Amino acid sequence: MIMADKGKRYRLLTALKNYKWRSVFFKYMLLVLFVIVLISGIVLVVISHYQNNRFYENITLYLSQKTYATRNTMDSFFAEMTSARKKLEMSPEVRRFLDASDASSAEAAAADCQKLMESYQDKLDGVVKSMYMYNEKADYVVSTVSVYKSGPAVSFMDNSWKDRASLDENRIFFRRHSDYGIFSKCISVTNPVRTEDGRGCIVFNMHYDMMSMIEKGIDLAGSVIYVVNSDGEVIYSGNDHLLDQNISKYDDIYSGFNAAKENNYLHSFLGKNAIITSIRQKNIPMYIIVETMKDNAVGTLRRNTGTFVFICILVFLVSFLLAIVLAAWFYGYIYSLMQLLPEDKSGKDGGKGMNELSEINQKIIGILTNKSDMELELTENLARLQKSQLIALQAQFNPHFLFNTLQLINGAVLARMKTDTEITRIIALLSDLLRVSLDTSEYICTLRQELENAEKYLELQNIKYDNSVYITWDIAPETLDMQVVKLCMQPLLENAIKYGMDCDTMSIGISISTHVEENRWILRIADNGTGIENERLEEIREKIRSPLLEQVGSIGLQNTAQRIQLIFGDEYGLEISSEGTGTVIDLKYPILHTGDND
Repeated sequence: MIMADKGKRYRLLTALKNYKWRSVFFKYMLLVLFVIVLISGIVLVVISHYQNNRFYENITLYLSQKTYATRNTMDSFFAEMTSARKKLEMSPEVRRFLDASDASSAEAAAADCQKLMESYQDKLDGVVKSMYMYNEKADYVVSTVSVYKSGPAVSFMDNSWKDRASLDENRIFFRRHSDYGIFSKCISVTNPVRTEDGRGCIVFNMHYDMMSMIEKGIDLAGSVIYVVNSDGEVIYSGNDHLLDQNISKYDDIYSGFNAAKENNYLHSFLGKNAIITSIRQKNIPMYIIVETMKDNAVGTLRRNTGTFVFICILVFLVSFLLAIVLAAWFYGYIYSLMQLLPEDKSGKDGGKGMNELSEINQKIIGILTNKSDMELELTENLARLQKSQLIALQAQFNPHFLFNTLQLINGAVLARMKTDTEITRIIALLSDLLRVSLDTSEYICTLRQELENAEKYLELQNIKYDNSVYITWDIAPETLDMQVVKLCMQPLLENAIKYGMDCDTMSIGISISTHVEENRWILRIADNGTGIENERLEEIREKIRSPLLEQVGSIGLQNTAQRIQLIFGDEYGLEISSEGTGTVIDLKYPILHTGDND
């Protein structure tokens, strides 16, 4: 095969060498290349023009979409905290704690309040790391953190939030507090709560790392994120030096902050040194500001443009190779046609000014000129075909002659004996089986008919082996009218008796059963014979899977499997298994009754 492919490529290269640039191969390849270059050039020009005209608009649109998505994500977190605050404020445990007028009564109500707060903190896990409840009148703090025990605010270990919290409005701010002696970053949100007899605030201490999702959402190179509270203080930024600093001294950022404070809409504009995008959170006085430096943005877009040009060049190179492949594929058919056509009378191949199509045209004219030779060749071919048909008819004569002779013998024996004997029964059974095998008008039958044929074959075998073949039947009634391949059981029963019979007892037991599965039904033939060794079993399975019909060994199994697959499809067929003793063969059929279409 490899040598043949090399020879074919050599002949193709020789043909191209003879025709040179006149060859159809090069014309077709140049046409494909021209189309690819034209389309690629138009696409490059259009995209380049579009990028130059919409440079900053594309960046602004990208930043706006990312900022909106970040704002919506943050709003969902704060909405959950707002919902928790409202439920806590209305709960009797919290109201009882806030109504306490001194530390002792506050301490009595603190346990229930703490338990309720812990349940809500569990619901906000991943966003809120701890919660505090503060009673102004009793000056008492309830904490959900075991290390910060609930108690009077004066002795509460983490009180850096108290001076910045407000009992009149929501506040959010950045702070550092001590966790087991280690200072960590924290964003605290304070919400005022009131009852008829007291007031205080709920403090939600958020995980600082949770805010890092903002930077992951906006991945444009050169972009810096600022989360700012209503006082202009930075509560989150990728630049730690700006944390808790006021942005009033940074003109571009401060302009974005003031624009977002006016309304809830997103603002994008070109500042002195950067592109600024800003927006206000819905449920809390907090602002997201994205600063993208002009130089970094231009560099990013230029790198993207360079990448795009590189991809276009790569696509062009791949298209060039594809053009060669397509031209070779097309030329292969032309070359094959040239090889099929006979040589012209001149014997010249690829004359001056000619290409492959011209030569094909010349050869076709030569064929038409020699019409008489073609007619003579056709007459000879028809004669050979008629001879083959006569041989096929003669091959059919011998089986028919044998069947008719058996019928004649049966009649003669019956006339001589005056009654049925074992000999007449054998001849009758053999004649019936031969008649079924010679009937080529149908290649499928019902299971009922196939079982009748199998019974006749088994009766012959029991006559031969003196009733030593024991048969058990377990046929599901609903399968009797199912379609099967005609004479599919006879070779399997023959193999079971021939190879499975015990040499000592000269007997064998065979079980024939059927059952229906989800979308198919199984005809199973199992015996209790000597079984098949694993190595031999694999050889049989390999032959069954082979598309070539072997001349010796397992012909019946392979023939049956191929007939089932040819008629019903590759998902059906024959499976054989053997474990120690006995052999099981399953014939898998589709659920088709008599008269059903494919």
